[in-house]
Amino acid sequence: MDATLFIPNYSGLDKIHEGPGVALYRGLRENDRTPVVLKVTRGEHPHPRELARLRHEHALLRMLEGPGILKAHALLRHGAGLALVLEDTGGESLTLRLRRGPLDLRACLDIALALARILDGVHARGVIHKDVNPNNVLVGERPADVRLIDFGIATLLAHESAPAGGHAFLEGTLAYIAPEQTGLLRRTVDSRADLYSLGATIYEMLTGALPFDEQDPIDLVHSHAARMPVPPHERRHGIPDVVSAIVMKLLAKAAEDRYQQAAALAADLARCVEALDKGAIEPFELGRRDLRDTLTIPEKLYGREADVAALLSTFDRMSRGGAEIVLLAGAAGVGKSVLVQEVQRALALRGGNLVAGKFDALRRDMPFSAFIQIFREIVKGVLSEPPDRFEERRSALLAALGQGGALLIDLVPELERVIGPQPPAPPAGPVEAQNRLGMLMQSFVRALSSPQRLLVFFIDDLQWADAASLWLMRLLTTDPAGSAVMLLGAYRDTEVDETHPLRMTLREIRKQGVIPTELAIRPLDEESLVRLLGDTFPRSDPARLRTLAGQLGAKTGGNPFFLSQLLLALHRDGLFRVDRAEGKWSWDDAEIAAAPIADNVADLMAARLGQLDLRAQQMVSLAACIGREFDLSTLHAIAGEPPGRVAASLWPALREGYLVPLDQDYLLLPTSDDVEVPSVASGFPPPDGMGIGGETPINARYRFLHDRVEQAAYALAPAEVRAKVHLRIGRRLHHALGEGARPEELFEAARQFNAGATHIKDAEEKRTVARLDLQAGRAARGQGAYSEAAAFLAAGVALVHDEGWIDEDDLTFSLLRDQAECEAMAGRTAQADVLIDRILARAVRAWQRADAYGVRVIMYTSLGRFSEAMDAGRAALALLGVDLPPTPEEAEEMATREVERIDHLLAEGGAAALLASPELTDPEELAAARILPDLLVPAYCIDIRFWKLVLATQTSRGMTRGHCGSTAQSYVSYGFYLAGALGRYAESRVFGEVGLGLAETHGDPALLCKVTQSFATFAGYAHPLRRVVPHFARARQLSLQSGELVYGSFACVFVPVTLFRLGDPLDVVTAEARRSAAILKRIQNPMSSAQLVAIQQTIACLRGDTESPTSFNDGTFDEAAWVAGLDPVLMGFVRVLYFTYKTLTLFLHDRPEAALPLLESAEEAAGAVVGHHWPTDLPFHASLVLAAVYPDAKPEEKPRLLDRLVRYRDKLASLAGACPENTAHRHALVAAEIARLEGRPSEAIDAYEQALALAGKHGFSQDEAITNELYGLFFLGRGQSKNARTYLTEAHYGYLRWGATIKVAQLERKHRALLSTPDVPSTPTVGPGTTTLSIRSTVGKLLDLTTAVRAAQALSGEIVLDQLIQRLMRIILANAGAERGFLILDRNGAWVVEARFQVSPDLVESRLDTPLEARADLAQSIVRYVARTQEPLVLESATRDPRFAADAHVRSAAPQSVLAVALTHQGRCRGVLYLEHNRTAGAFAEERLEFLQMLCAQAVISIENAMLYDRLQSMGAELRELNQHLEQGIARRTEELSAAKERLEQELEERAQAETARAALQEEIIQMQSARLDELSMPLIPITEEILVLPLIGTMDAPRAEAMMEAVLHGAQAHRTRTVIIDVTGMKRVDARAAGALLQSASALRLIGAEVVLTGMRPDFARAIVDLDLDLTAIVTKGTLQSGIAYAMGRARRRN
Repeated sequence: MDATLFIPNYSGLDKIHEGPGVALYRGLRENDRTPVVLKVTRGEHPHPRELARLRHEHALLRMLEGPGILKAHALLRHGAGLALVLEDTGGESLTLRLRRGPLDLRACLDIALALARILDGVHARGVIHKDVNPNNVLVGERPADVRLIDFGIATLLAHESAPAGGHAFLEGTLAYIAPEQTGLLRRTVDSRADLYSLGATIYEMLTGALPFDEQDPIDLVHSHAARMPVPPHERRHGIPDVVSAIVMKLLAKAAEDRYQQAAALAADLARCVEALDKGAIEPFELGRRDLRDTLTIPEKLYGREADVAALLSTFDRMSRGGAEIVLLAGAAGVGKSVLVQEVQRALALRGGNLVAGKFDALRRDMPFSAFIQIFREIVKGVLSEPPDRFEERRSALLAALGQGGALLIDLVPELERVIGPQPPAPPAGPVEAQNRLGMLMQSFVRALSSPQRLLVFFIDDLQWADAASLWLMRLLTTDPAGSAVMLLGAYRDTEVDETHPLRMTLREIRKQGVIPTELAIRPLDEESLVRLLGDTFPRSDPARLRTLAGQLGAKTGGNPFFLSQLLLALHRDGLFRVDRAEGKWSWDDAEIAAAPIADNVADLMAARLGQLDLRAQQMVSLAACIGREFDLSTLHAIAGEPPGRVAASLWPALREGYLVPLDQDYLLLPTSDDVEVPSVASGFPPPDGMGIGGETPINARYRFLHDRVEQAAYALAPAEVRAKVHLRIGRRLHHALGEGARPEELFEAARQFNAGATHIKDAEEKRTVARLDLQAGRAARGQGAYSEAAAFLAAGVALVHDEGWIDEDDLTFSLLRDQAECEAMAGRTAQADVLIDRILARAVRAWQRADAYGVRVIMYTSLGRFSEAMDAGRAALALLGVDLPPTPEEAEEMATREVERIDHLLAEGGAAALLASPELTDPEELAAARILPDLLVPAYCIDIRFWKLVLATQTSRGMTRGHCGSTAQSYVSYGFYLAGALGRYAESRVFGEVGLGLAETHGDPALLCKVTQSFATFAGYAHPLRRVVPHFARARQLSLQSGELVYGSFACVFVPVTLFRLGDPLDVVTAEARRSAAILKRIQNPMSSAQLVAIQQTIACLRGDTESPTSFNDGTFDEAAWVAGLDPVLMGFVRVLYFTYKTLTLFLHDRPEAALPLLESAEEAAGAVVGHHWPTDLPFHASLVLAAVYPDAKPEEKPRLLDRLVRYRDKLASLAGACPENTAHRHALVAAEIARLEGRPSEAIDAYEQALALAGKHGFSQDEAITNELYGLFFLGRGQSKNARTYLTEAHYGYLRWGATIKVAQLERKHRALLSTPDVPSTPTVGPGTTTLSIRSTVGKLLDLTTAVRAAQALSGEIVLDQLIQRLMRIILANAGAERGFLILDRNGAWVVEARFQVSPDLVESRLDTPLEARADLAQSIVRYVARTQEPLVLESATRDPRFAADAHVRSAAPQSVLAVALTHQGRCRGVLYLEHNRTAGAFAEERLEFLQMLCAQAVISIENAMLYDRLQSMGAELRELNQHLEQGIARRTEELSAAKERLEQELEERAQAETARAALQEEIIQMQSARLDELSMPLIPITEEILVLPLIGTMDAPRAEAMMEAVLHGAQAHRTRTVIIDVTGMKRVDARAAGALLQSASALRLIGAEVVLTGMRPDFARAIVDLDLDLTAIVTKGTLQSGIAYAMGRARRRN
């Protein structure tokens, strides 16, 4: 007995259960000793929600009092809480009864029959239990003694929507809930859901098992929605077929296919009991008289089969990748949303997810409203994910959103609970803000979607979409990066004509290559109407149904919503009746024809709402003013009535289905005014909005059934009344706004205020609302919603009127100025001009009028009206005391003075003069600083002299008046001018670096993007290009963060262009170009995209991917058409870029004469690229071309050509003087060519040598290859073939490293003998129509082989394990073509993941030491398979290989391409290299496998050695520790000498033994390290079974020469080698000893049948051979290692 609980009149209270909010006690009522059960709230101050739950249950039990229902004796106050007193009938739960053993058939039938009868009574009283399951069934000693308990979530509504939000939000017990309760089917829940749950309960009684036994909640939900259980008679012998059929009928997925009422079920069960008592249960017709008492319109689709098939085929396409947009067009109520609900089930079965959002006719000024609904639902779903999945989503979102998370948290506050608090985003201009938000939303959607889980956004009522939402819809559907998202939209085609914004958006989407699928949803035809009516009125005469279909179809036009509402209205009026005797519905056709039926659904809904009582009408009208969705807290505050009374007033509308509850809080609220709602149980949120103890307060949420219902409710009140209601709502929402209010909250408060603005009389309140409109307008502008922003601002302007210029001129100016800007951004320039004129007429302050002109400058510039923009700028600056002359001549004169002024300031103070000026604070100075940069574009387009003046003016003002953010751009622009126009490179560097520093201090990413990109364009004049690349890359990244897409698009071009100029491998440049192309697709800047195409086709031509070496044409690119489409004015920049690099390809491919016209065109258009550094390539390329055509030119042309060459040389000399790292080698090469042409060979040689040294030193590998080629041709022309051979070979190797495949093939054809590669297969002539595949393949294999050898050399030189693995993974990262990979090693018999790498972001991690089984991010089964078989494995699509389909990683990540290679050594697998490419099937070609196998052959040796070294290091550490311990021991022992003589002697003996062991161990380490060093300096690398490479590194002494002899002989014999290549490139010094050792080794190798090839012989080596008079006739010599390999492979082919 619980002595702590005291309730008067009740004793012997024993606690039998305790839950989170209530406790159960069993006891006696003292006055009559009646056994009772008490349900008591816990705690001194129970939450109002628990109190309300007990009141709800008490009310229901009192109403349901009867057989099978526990009697509620009383609801008592207990302190601050309540106690519900229930009768105690004894018995036990059915769950406990089933645990004791199976029930016989008769007991099962008795319990089932009793429950059916109880449910019949419950349903007859209008209650749905919603949680029928064995736990809620009490069974007495007799099976028929049954009680149904726990009505805590029961509802009085005839229909209820299942809650959305995933399985975490489901009601009921998951193992027993009906399919419609899962929320997957989008069907309403009614009394038939209880029958499904009863069916699951009977199933368990009969079989001892649940219908579905899945443990995972998601799988269980899907089973209820889609799978059919095994029939009971198949699971347990002896169950009659008809009993099994009854259960399966109860478990039907569609409610229409189940029993329609419990009475019919009870009748069939009673018949079974009766038959069983007589002997056996024979089959009979089920549910013969089964008919619902209430009219229920089937939730099925009729006549939509083709539309469903079209949507399902779209889902299937989407599952294969790519975005889709599907639009459903039709009239209001025609069934667009119902169609979507129907296909949602099919989508769920495909593992997809549909999330819905809806636009509201009354809230069209709310930017992104439907998308925000969708995003919030998605994020709520993420919050309900299991921990591992949640963390995965969180990481993906953090990576996708970067620094912009705060912007999305403003829209989706729940996102903060996923990614945590985020730093505020920096402010941005209107365009940048829109771009930034758009890219963030694209990234957000991509992070939450994947091909494995299709995501569908259903956007309803697109005819009411705001402009910002339509813009976002276009962004999401045309996102080049792609996302597994389908946009499914619905709109009323009667409200969308060709001029509607939706139509315009769809046209824009089509222009970008995305073709929307449009489905016209038409009214139901007669056959569909007959089918619908037949299901509504089962067993009715077909002829009568057809007559009724004709009558109702004529009235409703076949509109399903109109028809359903009309049927319900007619039923409510008594025109449809249930005939129990006949078991069917009856009606009178004449009565139907004579019924007063509204002509349209709007009138019908208005009439039906008019039938509600007056209080209900008033309350739904108030609710409609809030919006389509509303909550009780807001409504009761507006109504000014207690919440309980408001809830009771809404009940009639809920009961009739006009309102739909969005959560279960409505259950806890009163349904009539006569129910007492004491304050203790009110349950409504306190002022701070928090519940007691942190629990969510009671605040029921509702929505209107349909737009037509909402509109009808809104129209119930006159316009004047509605305006006052809106004003009350606005005041309440405004009062609730706090610091940092979200944009959505600002929008809603402003919208409500503006709807009631006519009733605002107080001047101060008008100003308050105007300020709110300004806030809302700026928030909308920040989201790129310019039209919506303009509407808010216009409302604010209307509130302040012209009087505002007197009382609140700052507020009035801000409203008008911002509205003008937003109107201009929305394309409404006429309205913007009117607003600007208003400012100019009324504003008193000069800076305000100047700022208004500034808006006009930007607007006119964007329209290409440059003269008008310039005039507006002049007028603005004149107001601020800055005069710009009207003529170019005057501008030139003034610009000269300004430049002189700047020079003087700079000369006096240097860079400090630029930084010394203070930060601007004066509004007029700030206005001038803002306007001047905006004039640069129109000034440049009118006359460059105006541009010079504007540039110089803003720079000098920055130095003298002060600086702000725009000053940074001014300084960098001036540096650009100094470098490009005046050639003053040192000063340009000063301005550029100071401007960059200023931008850094301001911290604005958009400004920093502009400044960084601008600086990088000319930085090459004074900075090494290798240091310029990071600036371009940073600008590219900043553009994505800030939304500054114009400058970002430039950076996208010049990252790959600069890498190309530096001579980086063409594969690397191509990868960068692809990254930039993906960004440019999102940015959609035509000029930048064209520039990138020019450099991409240049690379394709050099690599042999075009039709011929002289053409950029390929399968998708028409060079002539593309060039013809480049406008000489608008695309002048692109033309110069194309001419410059096409010239280079023609020169490299021996067509210099074809390049001459391009040079002329480039120089004519060079004015378009003044200031940029990359055009300095043009004089270099031109010099190469002119030098090449000079020998064959006519005599009279040669002086002119030579003069041009000298001019170019002098230009390059000037550039080299400013930055020798970029141009000195080019100047030297051109000087060499001129010396060659003028017949000065010694000067030419010196210049060639200088050019080679400088090109190599500064890392211009392609220029080094060009220099080697020209140097070689120089010697060839002089008949010095040996020298020519040396340099042409180096040129061949240089082009090979660069990746210029066609150039390599050309050299091999022209100089075959000199290159000494007779065994390389002849390369076919490449011309138009000739494939270059064989060339690419041959050279590619040679390049891979060379790369593998050099990689092996690099690996063999590394003995520290960490560094070795880092180097190995970097080599694989650069060469394997994988997105991610892992190195798994065998550690004492256990497989351990040692390292991993990934491409994006570039990352290599080592020393992971993670057990293989602990890694979920790779396919463990594939690793173990390769480790066991030791065979390489290449999978084109891992998901389709049955051997690995069950792997957890393969199932979850669905990797496309997988490559795994075993690292074997001495017949044992020591590791596995595992690579993935998740976006491309078949990404790993056989060539990659061959390369990786060669690499792994050396890697495993190096790893074994490094691990040995690692162990030796550990042993050394142990030895040092031992020494330390010994020394410490001696010290301790010394202090203890007095202990005992025997002990001291023993310890000294131990020390002597330890010392001996230490010395032996140290000697062993020295020997092992020495052996290891010998091995590392002479690694033997097997290339094939017949070819062995010995790269020698360091110096050669006698011991090492002997060791080399032994090693090479042993290796050649072990591998049965036919050819040994000895590469001496890495030897530091060659003397007689080394040369003699090589000859001895060669002789010994010949004796065992191996040929020796010596490669990498330098001039000092050759001199040593000559000086020593050594005979090398028996040794084949090759200039480079790759040529030696080619020779050996040729020999091998001939032998085979």
